[in-house]
Amino acid sequence: MNPIAERLTGWTTDEVLGRPLAEVFRIINETSRAPVENPTEKVIETGAIVGLANHTVLVGRDGSEFPIADSAAPIFDDDRRILGVVLVFHDVTEQRRAENTLAEQRERFETTLRSIGDGVIATDDAGRVVFMNPVAEHLTGWRTGDARGHECHEVFRIVNEQTRAAVENPVKRVLEDGAVVGLANHTVLIAADGAERPIDDSGAPIRNYDGRIVGAVLVFRDITQRRHSEHALRDSEARLQSIIASATDAIITLDSAQRILMFNTAAEAIFGYAAAEMLGQPLDRLLPAPIRDLHRHHIEEFGRTGVSTRAMGGERVLTALRRNGEEFPIEAHISQTGVEGQTLYTVILRDVTLRKRAEAERQELLAIADRARAEAEEANRAKDEFLAMLGHELRNPLSAVRNALATASLDESRRPRAMEIARRQAEQLGRLIDDLLDVARITRGRIALRKERVHLNEILQRAIESTRSFVEESRGLRLAVTLAPETIRLDADPGRLEQVFVNLLSNAGKYTDAGGRIEVRTVRRGDEVEVHIRDSGIGIAPEMLPRIWDLFTQAEQTLDRVQGGLGVGLTVARRLVELHGGRIDAFSEGLGKGAEFVVTLPAVPATSEEVHSPMVAEPVRQKNARVLLVEDTPDAAESLAMLLEVLGHRVRTVGDGVAAMDAARANIPDVMLVDIGLPGMDGYEVARCVRRDPDLKHIVLVALTGYGGDEDKKKAMAVGFDYHLVKPVSPEALQGLVVRLADKSENETIH
Repeated sequence: MNPIAERLTGWTTDEVLGRPLAEVFRIINETSRAPVENPTEKVIETGAIVGLANHTVLVGRDGSEFPIADSAAPIFDDDRRILGVVLVFHDVTEQRRAENTLAEQRERFETTLRSIGDGVIATDDAGRVVFMNPVAEHLTGWRTGDARGHECHEVFRIVNEQTRAAVENPVKRVLEDGAVVGLANHTVLIAADGAERPIDDSGAPIRNYDGRIVGAVLVFRDITQRRHSEHALRDSEARLQSIIASATDAIITLDSAQRILMFNTAAEAIFGYAAAEMLGQPLDRLLPAPIRDLHRHHIEEFGRTGVSTRAMGGERVLTALRRNGEEFPIEAHISQTGVEGQTLYTVILRDVTLRKRAEAERQELLAIADRARAEAEEANRAKDEFLAMLGHELRNPLSAVRNALATASLDESRRPRAMEIARRQAEQLGRLIDDLLDVARITRGRIALRKERVHLNEILQRAIESTRSFVEESRGLRLAVTLAPETIRLDADPGRLEQVFVNLLSNAGKYTDAGGRIEVRTVRRGDEVEVHIRDSGIGIAPEMLPRIWDLFTQAEQTLDRVQGGLGVGLTVARRLVELHGGRIDAFSEGLGKGAEFVVTLPAVPATSEEVHSPMVAEPVRQKNARVLLVEDTPDAAESLAMLLEVLGHRVRTVGDGVAAMDAARANIPDVMLVDIGLPGMDGYEVARCVRRDPDLKHIVLVALTGYGGDEDKKKAMAVGFDYHLVKPVSPEALQGLVVRLADKSENETIH
């Protein structure tokens, strides 16, 4: 054995000479944990070289594990008889970590592609489908699992819209030329069920780190609506062109007395009279009464001066009169000629009804465009205001925490007050982050309730106590609470319902000046209960009342009123109430007259209430627990260790997974707090190793992480963690947790 083999297996050469290889080179499958056939056995049987094996884990003498790649080859004598076998293997931990990182990056990339509105198909370098986002699945009728491995042209079938001839798949051109293929026009996508959709599509190569093409990405979108609009526009243009091509101006010839001598076919069509009816009639018959004198005056003036006048009455548009009495706009031009000593006038009348209608439509379109631009500007302004407010809301508590910590370090007498300020502002930051995360969950529809039978008064009391410091101390307000005397039970998620009332109380505190009052009262009405939260604050303008529930909506802020928040609290509160089958309403008589929010929730009917003895909280027993803290961030590790020590526990701290296992075996702790994101061996692998070691099986494992989603919790429990603790953790929650864990309490998920 060479030194590397000695290090990986944990055996020395002197110890293993003469031993069976299976005792020294113990390998199992990485996923199933089943033993793997030793490659030397196959070499001895076949006399052939055994290639690299994947997903193999080497279990060392001390139980440590390394993912490896291994191969074996026979050693022959001169007569090609097998004298022995040489086994070559190496640790692929770093390779596996890189593969995991690549897989995570791929997952993030695919998540992004799934969320966009265009269809996306990715292929390998042979043009076979490897990925489709939901939009692509919908448009093609293929599911990703069914399409994977198929040639792209089988899934993405396209023909020319007019000729119905097959169109070359963009992926083929991309893979051949390595260039981006621009949008194709007049292309129809034929789905798996035969449905057809006009599309725009484009393709681009996917290159690896050295520029080699390893696949192609195809992006396409359904343009059915746009094509309908184009067809409608073409139809409208065709009708207009037909009118323009077939119509001529009305040409009317007059004598010096302005009697009609000639009335052409276009005039017949325009005015509705036959030529025979109009010959010898005065032109006045075709004009509304108010402009007849004006028209006669212009013709007479033209006869004296000989100057042609465009648009009788100047450049303004006149009106004419059809046979049916309809007035319509016209443009007019007059000229004169002399025939056999007689002056004749030719009047050209043009019906501009269509033009005026088009102008009106254009004005309407301009108005629509102006409104759309104003809406876009308003949306952009709201985005800018939100980003500015986010910066403000983050800087304020951070500034307060920094100042409080500086004060605590400089002045011992002010330390308690400074630390209280830091604690309160840290909680404010936590609530801010929670609101933003809840908004993200709401937009994705991923908020789930954990309902249980709860007492409304207990939830309200917790919410009031959570906000009392902010309302009474920070804002200087009076808080009056009047709760219904009877017991009111709800089927609800206590944490989420408490969040609703905390948001409403905080909102009332933000918009009420010092010396003001906040009232909380409950009223039971049949099978419903109402919770009223009323303040004497600045009130809500009537035009703002319908908008306060919109995401990121805030009343107009001034420099003397900077408690606006991010405009997400009310949105979250309303959605959570609706998920509980209730509703929330806002009332205000206007600015300066306060506001009232009423939460209505379904209550457990009084006739079906269960009788329980009053719940008495079990006192927390103080116990000095042995805690092993595994955290790779020095400041986080030191601060958490100090907190645990102040709470009376014995703490050891290590910074990586390997050191954690060594420390646990050297001095078995009661509780291990393990950060998930560790260098080398991550927190999940630490949990697996602890659960595999019989001497450590009684340790209570707590995952310590910044990720609090349901999937994160499930993954932690699956690898052996007993609890899932989301950063940051309050001292009270941490103390209660560690004491319970030291006593081996029943499993539960801690938020």
